[in-house]
Amino acid sequence: MPMDESVVLRGRAVSKSFGQLVVLDGIDIAVEKGEVVAIIGPSGSGKSTLLRCFNGLETPTSGTIEVAGQPLSRNRRELAKQREHLGMVFQRFHLFPHLTALQNVMEGPLTVKKMDRRQAMDRAYMLLEKVGLRDKANAYPSKLSGGQQQRVAIARALAMESRDVARRTDVGARSRTGRRGLAGHSRFGQRRHDDASRYTRNGVRPPRG
Repeated sequence: MPMDESVVLRGRAVSKSFGQLVVLDGIDIAVEKGEVVAIIGPSGSGKSTLLRCFNGLETPTSGTIEVAGQPLSRNRRELAKQREHLGMVFQRFHLFPHLTALQNVMEGPLTVKKMDRRQAMDRAYMLLEKVGLRDKANAYPSKLSGGQQQRVAIARALAMESRDVARRTDVGARSRTGRRGLAGHSRFGQRRHDDASRYTRNGVRPPRG
């Protein structure tokens, strides 16, 4: 069967169990270039587990996952290469506490992509400006609000020029402004990279354009 190049991420019959607890049961999903997909459900329904399977942080009990038409590898070295195209914003953001917002955004391009420092810095400033945090470039995570930390994490994921960005978030659901901001970040990622974006929310409607 010919590869559909418009699909950047695909899951076929993805299932995941922890002992007797079935968390994912035969999930089929295909995410196309430029598509924004919201996975909505109550707490504990498996949303984060599905995102972790997509990124190779969890191994499905059964089923297959493909990234840009290639099966998600279980080889650590090959998986690391595939993850260069899979950005992920964690629920707790996991910013490096000893690095400023600017340095957090620069770290991936410098360390993984071996990008020139000047280029990485210029790109980091541009992304921080796009998420409304250029004035916080020299602030450490401890000095940022939860929402600001989330936006730094989004900028950090986009800095890797990922084809696909997954994020697990409740912050965007707290206010109308937060929902618009989340939608704006998704659209910006699409314009920059023609990528796809997935995020999960606990029982709320996805933002409208």
